[in-house]
Amino acid sequence: MYHGPKDEVVPFFEGLGFRLPPRKGTADFLQEITSRKDQRQYWADPSKPYRFIPPAEMARAFHHSPVGQAAAAEAASPPVHTKEGLLFLAQNLRLFRLLVLNQMVSRARWLPHQPIGRARKVSRLSLAGHHWF
Repeated sequence: MYHGPKDEVVPFFEGLGFRLPPRKGTADFLQEITSRKDQRQYWADPSKPYRFIPPAEMARAFHHSPVGQAAAAEAASPPVHTKEGLLFLAQNLRLFRLLVLNQMVSRARWLPHQPIGRARKVSRLSLAGHHWF
């Protein structure tokens, strides 16, 4: 429905006719305006009578908005590969692999004890296809 800067999400939905109440969190507001049951309470456009706006219609409105057009243009353009960006991706990939390996080890510690003959062993051979470090 919306894929853009967080500081522009409330103005976008205000443009559709909804209003974020002062004591309501943005996350709750966004979740409830998609609900048929809760949407009416946020309607604030006195020039139009309220009608339920389905999420698909909100998504179409976003794709036609300036923020949506900018997001589509950015998604259509090829990524810019800089040395810093590639280094960042490489560091994040290594961190991800370490986190996955850590999860595998921590889960193995909590497995119930099984007799040695029936235990499933994780050997280095099973991890040979993956370069974890």
